[in-house]
Amino acid sequence: MRIESVGDATLKVTYMEVTGEGRAHFGQDGSCARKNLAPGVVCSFGVTFTPPADGAAAQATLVIHHNVGAHPTRVALHGEASTPPTEVTPSEFPTNG
Repeated sequence: MRIESVGDATLKVTYMEVTGEGRAHFGQDGSCARKNLAPGVVCSFGVTFTPPADGAAAQATLVIHHNVGAHPTRVALHGEASTPPTEVTPSEFPTNG
């Protein structure tokens, strides 16, 4: 994900948090917390997902607290596990030794 300061003033990201029922399944790879982004500057970070043990989907919200406006920015997160297809090659095996 990317946060970019597109205005004329410095964007001050104070902290970032994951909230909601499925928050335990999401994490951050890097952070833009405690960063001051001058106009045109970009900060990048990743969001990770660890599926629940039962393979169900999970939802949470990434909340980015900053100095712009009265409310933080909220980003909906949704993760879902799927079983990858499996294929055995060759599809037939010899029956004699």
